[in-house]
Order: sequence, then structure tokens, then C-alpha cells
Amino acid sequence: TDALNIKSNILSYLKVRGSAAEVGNDTDPYQLLLNYSLEAFQPSDASIGGITNTIIPNPDLKPTRTKSFELGTDMRLLNDRIGLEFTYYNSESRDQINYIDVPSSTGFAKKILNAGTVQNQGVEILLTGKIIQQKNLAWNISINAAHNKNIVKSLAEGVSYLTLSDARWLGISIIAQPGLPYGSIIGYDYQRTADGQVILDPANLSPMVTDDRVPLGKGTWDWTGGISNNIRFKSFALNAVIDVKRGSDLFSMTNLFAVIRGQQDITLQGRKEWIQSEEERQAAGKTIQEWTAAGMVKGYVPKGVVQNGTDANGKPVYEVNTKPVDPNVYWASFYGDNKGVATPFIYDASYIKMRELTLIYTLPESIANKIKADRLSIGIISRNPFIIHKKVPNVDPDSNYNNGNGQGFEYGSLPGRRSWGVNLNIKF
Repeated sequence: TDALNIKSNILSYLKVRGSAAEVGNDTDPYQLLLNYSLEAFQPSDASIGGITNTIIPNPDLKPTRTKSFELGTDMRLLNDRIGLEFTYYNSESRDQINYIDVPSSTGFAKKILNAGTVQNQGVEILLTGKIIQQKNLAWNISINAAHNKNIVKSLAEGVSYLTLSDARWLGISIIAQPGLPYGSIIGYDYQRTADGQVILDPANLSPMVTDDRVPLGKGTWDWTGGISNNIRFKSFALNAVIDVKRGSDLFSMTNLFAVIRGQQDITLQGRKEWIQSEEERQAAGKTIQEWTAAGMVKGYVPKGVVQNGTDANGKPVYEVNTKPVDPNVYWASFYGDNKGVATPFIYDASYIKMRELTLIYTLPESIANKIKADRLSIGIISRNPFIIHKKVPNVDPDSNYNNGNGQGFEYGSLPGRRSWGVNLNIKF
């Protein structure tokens, strides 16, 4: 609008912007060659030094190169009553530097290599508005949203995927793999029939597990954003900041352990019936085998089907399970150090939070003048006062098992800290 000398009550301000860049990025030093050091104590019958590397060096390592471009616009309408900022960006990083596991027989734990190409593209939007502008009443609102798509385009030859983080339970990992979103969560799922029914083990009626790990979700957000409201009425000012995130998944080990230990509501199903059945069996002096043969067992009836022979073509025939089991044994069967069904513990991590609330009262000038101040105000401030909406039970969706690439894992984490405070502001 300045360059074209545009003057309009409708279009108050317009700027178009763009940028392009290419930058490099390195890694820790001493990654190209073997390094040696002397032992602190040097016995005469042993080597006085040795290799100190725990990572196989790579003399051909290249720096990561990132090409990016960005386009955007800033706009204000109706004498600055409405504002809009929009940005589109696209970046591609090639020769990504990563560490991958190697067999311990090599004498090293990992090796470093340039492991492929990753693309990031997305949009950022900011909408502002002065909804009400009066002497004793004003309401300003700001809405922002961002969408990022992270794509693993290729990896180094011979590398099918990179492990970003492991959960150590149920064989769950977060990986980067071509064809999948960056940060995909892979693990074992239920074995299912062609029409999607869960297949149960006929021996103990526990769910049967897939032979291979499959994608179960992703730990990165589709959309992040927030809403900020600032309302002023006479001498009072209220500021409310709402945080919104959606489109990510979370593997909750807290809920896994709550289930296998009988602390989740779902584990109550059939518990009373099983206890009553066991009391009756013991009173009758019967063994569990005799009680089962008599059809007297009561308890939790696992949902799914069991195989009952095969048809003329040799294909398995399934029937809906009607047999009850001890719920304690059934729910405990979900746990395994290296393998187990993770599907029930993958949750939609989307949430809406009240991130901050502030209420400020500005005292009359006559009171401020008594202490020779220009302005005197007192306020109540709260951060993370409550969660408006979430889908993960029992835990804070913001919780993480660890930092960095572990986004998508949760275990034993504390909820976000809620704080309240009083603010006194004196302006001279």
C-alpha cells in the first residue's frame, strides 16, 4: 500500500513478502575419524591406550543442507479493525545426519551417516479483530493456527527406517520411514478376521498379536493454534488465552499399567462375577477344571472370536466367544516387554486448554496519586487453570515420556503445573 500509494478505508494496509534461503548444519565434533587415548593407569602387561569412539566414524560425512522458501502477506482492513497474516513455507533438508544401531559385535553402539531427505511444508495464519471499541467497553480477539506436514522422502541405501525413540514396553517405537508421516508410532496390533473382529487365543482367550509391527498413529500434530481474548470494562480487564492442538496420537504407558494392575474402570467388568464364582466353587469343593467343565464359571467375557475348525477350503471358521475368564489374568495378558497389543493404549492426543487467565483492576487515579504514581493496578493471574477438552484419560495430553524425538510416548509423567498469583503494578 505504501509502494502503490493506496489509500482506502477498506484496505488500510497490505504487505506481500517472500524469502528464499539455503543453510548448512553440522553435528558434534570428532565424528570423522577414530580417536585414541591413554589409559589413566598403565599396567606393564596390557595396552596403554585404545579407541575411545562408541560410534563408528564416517570420513565421508556431509553437512545437512536445507533449502527453503516462504511466501506471505500482512493485511489490515476497515481502519485496522481487522488484521490477517498468512504464511506458506516449504523446506527440504537433504543429507540428514542420523545415528543408527549396529550389532554389538562390531565393538560400537551406533554409526553415523547421512540418512536421507526430509521435507517440511505448512501454513501459518493469524487473524486479529477489534470487535468492540467504546469508551467503557473494548473487546480484542486474536486467533492463530499453524499446520505442518513433515514428510520423509528418502533414507540412505539399506536403511528402511530410522528409530527416533523406543518405549521399552510392548515393542513400541517412533520412527521416520519413507511413505509414513515423520514420527509415526509403530507397534503390534490385534490379529483380526477379514471383517475386522479380534481373534482370541483359544487356550486362554487373550487377544492374538500380529506377527509384525504396524503403524498405529503418529506423535506429531496436524494443527496447533490458540485464541486470545482481551476484554476491558471500565476499570476491569480480562485476558484469556486458549491453547488448541489436534491431530496427534499418544501411547500412554500410564494407562497400560493402570489396566494390567486393575486400576482402570474397564477392568471392573466381570470382576464381581468372577469373585462370586470362585467363592461358590470353593464352597462346593470343586477344582477349577471341574467348575469349568460344569459350565459354572462366571467372569469377564473377552470380546472377539475364536477359531472353531476350518471349512471345506481349509480356511479357518470363527465363532463369537461366550466363555468367561478371570479378568485379572485377561487384562494382565496385554503386558509384554518386547511384544504385546498396544492398540488399546493409543489415544487421540488432541486437546483444548485454558492456558492463561488474568483479571486486572486499575485503581482510581486519586488513589494512585496518593503514592505519587501515574497508574496503580492489581491483578489475579492463573496459568494452566484447567483443561477444557481432551480425549486421553487420566493423564495430561501434553505429557511426554522423554524430550525431543520421544513425542508420542507418555509414562509416569506429571501433569502441567497449575499456578495462581497476584500481580501488583505501579507506574511512576
